Amino acid sequence: MWNCKSYTCSNCGSVLNVEADRADLTCPFCGTSFNAASFHRNELLQQAFANLRRKEFSAARDKFRTVNEGDPHNFDAILGRVCCAAEVRSTKEFSDILTTSRCNLKNAKAAIHTLEGCHIPEFEPFFSSLDTLLSKAYRYTVMEKELSRIRKESNFVIDDLDGTKAKEETMSTIFVDILCLIGSLAGFFLSSSLDDHDTNMIIGLMAIAIFLMITLIIGLGAVKGLIYWGIIMGIIIAIAIANSLIISKIYGKKKGKLLEATANKHNEYDKKKEEMENLSREFHEQYLKLAELRPGTTSGIIRPKDTRLQDAEDFFSGEEKEIHCSKCSATLTLDRERHLYTCKYCGVAYGTSFFIGDVLKRGQDALANKEFEEAEIRFSHYLMMHPGNYDALLGKILATGLWTSVEAMDFPVRMPPFRVKDLDKCIKEAEASASESDKPIFESFDAIPELLKRGGEHGPKKDDSTYHEDIWKVSREDFMRLRAKIKYLDESRTTTA
Repeated sequence: MWNCKSYTCSNCGSVLNVEADRADLTCPFCGTSFNAASFHRNELLQQAFANLRRKEFSAARDKFRTVNEGDPHNFDAILGRVCCAAEVRSTKEFSDILTTSRCNLKNAKAAIHTLEGCHIPEFEPFFSSLDTLLSKAYRYTVMEKELSRIRKESNFVIDDLDGTKAKEETMSTIFVDILCLIGSLAGFFLSSSLDDHDTNMIIGLMAIAIFLMITLIIGLGAVKGLIYWGIIMGIIIAIAIANSLIISKIYGKKKGKLLEATANKHNEYDKKKEEMENLSREFHEQYLKLAELRPGTTSGIIRPKDTRLQDAEDFFSGEEKEIHCSKCSATLTLDRERHLYTCKYCGVAYGTSFFIGDVLKRGQDALANKEFEEAEIRFSHYLMMHPGNYDALLGKILATGLWTSVEAMDFPVRMPPFRVKDLDKCIKEAEASASESDKPIFESFDAIPELLKRGGEHGPKKDDSTYHEDIWKVSREDFMRLRAKIKYLDESRTTTA
């Protein structure tokens, strides 16, 4: 498929439109020479790094790969592919171990091991050092997980210790709590507010002792009652003391084990933290070494000089062609030495082969083959030689609308707004350039962009809320009537001609 390329001169900013396979270029305005393939690769590299900065890793990877296909020794492209694998925006993200540990280390290391460019002798020290750097970051992630595990296990131990302390306190104070409750009830019946814990306990103990003593004296007599009262009170006190000692021994042993486990976890945590700090320092030193190993050149390819171009005299027979600039309409000047047509007013240049042979026929063939972009460019070049040519004007309109002929003009469900806008612009240019006899035909196209716009707004979509079938059908019917009119005028013109 035929193709062309546009380049902007890095020195003076002039635009050069030339054949895609042309290798060496010289700007006709300032004389700067450059290699087209190298220029294209540099442009592609800039686009790839822009994709990388926007985290569009898939698009960046494809562009870097394309650059390497033409230039396997391009270091920036190789490094860019590693960055895409790591899912980082630039190598600056490798300067910090914490940031590096968050990237896709597995894919990055796999890219270093599998990409041929990483094993080129002049690049190998750098990528080997980068591989070591990523390995340290991977070790850091492993240590982080271990640290998290230690912290989690330590929290479990602490929770167990807190639970054991709570149970010990509950069991050891059960008698005290009973006494406090009795004291609170006594205070309630005595109509006095007793909020103090110790006071409640004393009152509770006194209430129990008095109640027990009165009960025993009434039931057993004064002497016998007091003797039994003393025995019972001694048993209660002994039970309380025994309970406290037993609970303290049981839970104290368990607390001791838990405290020991906590201390071990703390020691393990501190040790692991120290290892991570040491690894972080090693990582920083490795990164500084990596910066020193970065190659200074980006390409080791020697590009062959293109010898396929012929002299401009071989392109033309007879008089020089009159070609008008598509931007300012000025007549272009033929630069035979550089094989270019140049505009001295707006700084645009075109390769001479764009205007060689039957340009109109090439445009029509491209249109028939549905190569609409090429057809539009071919028709535009032909119109630079013959501004009012009917076939070229009509062909350009059809190519812009993605139609192969007037008869093939269909009413799409939705034409993108940018294409509708381009079509409207193309129709207006045709009306301005066409001869008086052809103007009515191009004026018949006037309403088509508006109908396409309306059809796109009200046609079937995923969101049925904007679908108005009646409006869309009316727009389609109007479009088909205009198509029939244009077809009739086109056929009438052909018959007359």
